[in-house]
Amino acid sequence: MWNILANDGMAQDGINKLEGMGFSVDTTHQDVESLKKSINDYDVIIVRSATKVREDLIDQMQNIKLIIRAGVGLDNID
Repeated sequence: MWNILANDGMAQDGINKLEGMGFSVDTTHQDVESLKKSINDYDVIIVRSATKVREDLIDQMQNIKLIIRAGVGLDNID
């Protein structure tokens, strides 16, 4: 199954549901420089408003299948 990074956190109920479906969920917050090094360990990144997914980070993504914005708007994703 896919490895999911919920970089800005996630409710435990959501984590439990995803893990129950076989997904691996990591909620360890990483700054952008750390993300550039580890992003290819994940298949999905879920962000809220704290993480900015800019072009330079997107350019590093080789394995990411989904970028999910939990919330309103996409102003923090290029």
